[in-house]
Amino acid sequence: ATYNDEGGIAYVSGSDGNDQNDGYSSTSAFKTIQKAIDSGAETILVARGSYSERLSISNKNGIKIMPMVTPSFSRSSFDVPMIIVNEVAVANCRNVYFKDVHANNPGANVGSWNVYNTSEIVFDHCWASNGPAGGFVCVNVDGKFILCKAWDIGDSQHPTADGFNLHGYGVTELIDCVAHDIVDDGISHH
Repeated sequence: ATYNDEGGIAYVSGSDGNDQNDGYSSTSAFKTIQKAIDSGAETILVARGSYSERLSISNKNGIKIMPMVTPSFSRSSFDVPMIIVNEVAVANCRNVYFKDVHANNPGANVGSWNVYNTSEIVFDHCWASNGPAGGFVCVNVDGKFILCKAWDIGDSQHPTADGFNLHGYGVTELIDCVAHDIVDDGISHH
């Protein structure tokens, strides 16, 4: 089932949206990304900016979270405006796509991205920063990281925090990714 007649698309704008809206267009956008996730939308188009949210996605297949407008930029450039959230948690999903999402400063004892038992996930130009317990923490994940970046990961209470921490089974590709200022490993695959 699709979310609306537009093929399952929901719109989000932190500055102009309202969670009482229907989310069917940019002029009736939701205010929060989580509201769009919970609505059942398949594609979530988000206005670039900061959202004080911890996103939770579980037991969903075929969901995309990406900007409403993608600027023209060099594929080698990391520095473009992002969709900034505090944390992203994904569990038991398949065919998930994130573009230009930056998980920053999730709080104590948490990784920026926490992904479990998920297949066919793509992180396209996504960032992880200021995660005390890790950047991209992935357990039993099949996925692809394209132009992703992790930095300022770990602290004295989490001396084994990694930028890209890949555990369990799964096939992962890291394409032109960067990790720096990490307490333990930039990339660790167990």
